[in-house]
Amino acid sequence: MRTFAAAGWLPLLDPRSPAPIIRERKMDQLAGRHVTFYKDGDTLGYETVDAEVAAFAQNHISLEGPELNFVYFSQVDEFGHKYGALDDPYFDALGRVDQLVKNLHEVIEDRVKNFGEEWIVLITTDHGHLDEGGHGGDSDQERSSFLIAYGVGRENPQWEAPIAQHQISQIILHSMSTLTT
Repeated sequence: MRTFAAAGWLPLLDPRSPAPIIRERKMDQLAGRHVTFYKDGDTLGYETVDAEVAAFAQNHISLEGPELNFVYFSQVDEFGHKYGALDDPYFDALGRVDQLVKNLHEVIEDRVKNFGEEWIVLITTDHGHLDEGGHGGDSDQERSSFLIAYGVGRENPQWEAPIAQHQISQIILHSMSTLTT
């Protein structure tokens, strides 16, 4: 399986991080089965880096169509920490990321049209936010998230709710095994 991961938050991908969440997999990279793209959003700014992540992801997915893709946009999280989840900067970040997701969706639709592929697109967050900003506590609001799953070139996945966080990877991998090749 060919995989792709892109992010502007270094702990996800940077092999110099204490323990990158997505492993480097050097042998798979050398064999062309795993491609990563990461930038330092803390230093360069998440709005700028998210645009770079999106551009690289659009190009790579368009040209290569890896079977499993992970793309992480950081600015909504960053603005939620700084300004809270009820202020204009947070909503502005949501709008920018919404456009980035729309652009990726168009690339996926093109692959479905041109190659007859079937895709499952998932959108989620890694945590919730307090309305006033920040997270890190144990409240339901901070621990809550959502999972949007829809099919492109196939039916939407039919998963029973609620889904616990520890079940997501298994559900995704099982759903991939049901896609036609």
